[in-house]
Amino acid sequence: MKTQKYFTFKEFMAYCEISRDMAYRLLRSGEIPRTKVGGKYQIPKDAVCSYKKKVDRLENFMTIRQFSKKYNLTRSRILSEIYKGILKAKKMYRNTYYISYDDADEYISKRMIGVCEFAKRVGMYRTTIYKNIIKGRLPAKKCGRSYLISVCEIEPFIKIQRTYRPVKRAKSEKRVITEINPEEKKLLRKYYEKKLQKQPDAMTFKNISKVTGYCISVISSMVKDADILVVNRAKGTIIPKEDVIELFISARYNSIYQKSNMHYEDLKNALSE
Repeated sequence: MKTQKYFTFKEFMAYCEISRDMAYRLLRSGEIPRTKVGGKYQIPKDAVCSYKKKVDRLENFMTIRQFSKKYNLTRSRILSEIYKGILKAKKMYRNTYYISYDDADEYISKRMIGVCEFAKRVGMYRTTIYKNIIKGRLPAKKCGRSYLISVCEIEPFIKIQRTYRPVKRAKSEKRVITEINPEEKKLLRKYYEKKLQKQPDAMTFKNISKVTGYCISVISSMVKDADILVVNRAKGTIIPKEDVIELFISARYNSIYQKSNMHYEDLKNALSE
């Protein structure tokens, strides 16, 4: 029995596991030689086997289309990066590039985008992103007047926003005031006495807002709820330092739903001592 030296068109498609259009494209481009006998294609078996080996080597690679879908980049942008040498790619066939997964990860880790593009991908306003950059929550590089952010920061930033964003309470829902243990009260008292040493004996709302990080309206509402004696003067209201410390130790103050950053730091420092 003679071994088969040629494949038919259907056998070629089945062996390489490709579509009809792809098979015609390979034959017409000349990447795989063929002969036409009686209106039917005869494709050499050696050429088909060599093509299949090349395709099998590309398991750890992705095409430009796959790369663009995965990282939301246009084809023209990817090709320009390949031509410039910024993105490493292998040219296997005529006008076809393959990118390895390692090179793709390396390129994406180094790629920087502007604030506008970052805001579109995250689905937020530019102002919120600028605030996060200024506060240090989002790492960014300053180039002139603009900021550049790494693409790798998109997923962790979205996760942080989902996990740490406070949930709004319903209007009918009442605030739950948690009581504080006497041991914790002692630790808090010691901490706030040290913190307020440099403050005057009679503190204004502005002084309290600087210490706590809350606005004056929030402090005034807390003072009213706590029934603290307030001295009204022409320059403003004054509260004794001892009453301020009692306010900081109270369960009403420590059961605030949306605490400020300074309040969180005070609790951590006081209870860690």
